[in-house]
Amino acid sequence: MLNKLLSGVLAIAFPFFASAQSLFVIKGKIDSDKDFQNIVAINLVNGDTLGKAPIIGNSFNMSGQLKEPTLMVAYIDGVPRPIQLYIYNETVDLNVSLKDTFAVEVNNSKYHPEYQQFDAFVNKHFTKINGFVQKLNSGQGPQDSLYQQYLEAKDTLQTETMDFIQKHAESSITALLPIMVFELLEWDGEELELVYGELAPASQQSTYGKELKKLIEVMSLGKIGTVIPDFKQKDVDGVEVSVSEYRGKYVLIDFWASWCKPCRDENPNIVNAYNQFKDKNFTVLGVSLDNDRNNWLEAIKQDGLVWRQLSDLRGWQNEVSGLFNIGTIPYNLLIDPDGKIIAKELRGPALIQFLKENL
Repeated sequence: MLNKLLSGVLAIAFPFFASAQSLFVIKGKIDSDKDFQNIVAINLVNGDTLGKAPIIGNSFNMSGQLKEPTLMVAYIDGVPRPIQLYIYNETVDLNVSLKDTFAVEVNNSKYHPEYQQFDAFVNKHFTKINGFVQKLNSGQGPQDSLYQQYLEAKDTLQTETMDFIQKHAESSITALLPIMVFELLEWDGEELELVYGELAPASQQSTYGKELKKLIEVMSLGKIGTVIPDFKQKDVDGVEVSVSEYRGKYVLIDFWASWCKPCRDENPNIVNAYNQFKDKNFTVLGVSLDNDRNNWLEAIKQDGLVWRQLSDLRGWQNEVSGLFNIGTIPYNLLIDPDGKIIAKELRGPALIQFLKENL
């Protein structure tokens, strides 16, 4: 499977009276031979400015008010690396070293240690998996062995992600973890709903929890048993095609790309299915995640894809694939004559068998 890692961000909904302190205060010291003028803190979720303070003698005091424990990034003028903090309305000490190496130390925070555990977990797994992805994409080393190790690393991530969520269910930042890993682990809306159910109510009602719930609602667009939303995209001749035009037929909506080797390997199976069932009220509609028109058209010709093909030539930013939050290809959805999704991710013999039993 080809994966895009996505990367995305999003904090706990305690009532305001839960904290005896009504403001956050960051007492900062910078260890550097240079002098700096200002530091500003930004909400990592929405980009709002949370606080700003002058730096005098490489020390500063910044204050502001938070509605919930919040993941913020602080920027020191002239320093390219941001500082990440996860705090609430509390007084914390921030020590930043800018001499030999960049180092950050956050003390006296009740909430920042939760982020440190979260960050260590994410870095451990993503560093390992990204290492395999880079080697696979560059062709380094024995590909079969590397791919197997990559799959094993994903399995480990899945197991340990669930363990982490169950152990830290009360923390709002835990709700960010499923948002970060769902594409890599190929979780659908139903699986995300199960993960959401593991979170404590306070975490569910936090900013991250609400974002996770929104994601689940979006993911349900591709859920079996739901009617596919109408979408439009241009075909190879520049004619805009709507999926609603296919009402009355069984349609396999196939997401692929010319550059995707697993997709190209699967294409003969789809051609076989098309030829077997095209006279039984069945057809295929291709949606390509290509960004090069010539490569797209050449692959259609080489692979004998005679059914209609759509693309906006925006690669992973394809509008239709984005509608279904598709993060891996090949991927497909099978809809019935009423436009209802009756199956998905049917490949090889499984596709032929399902069509035999249901058409």
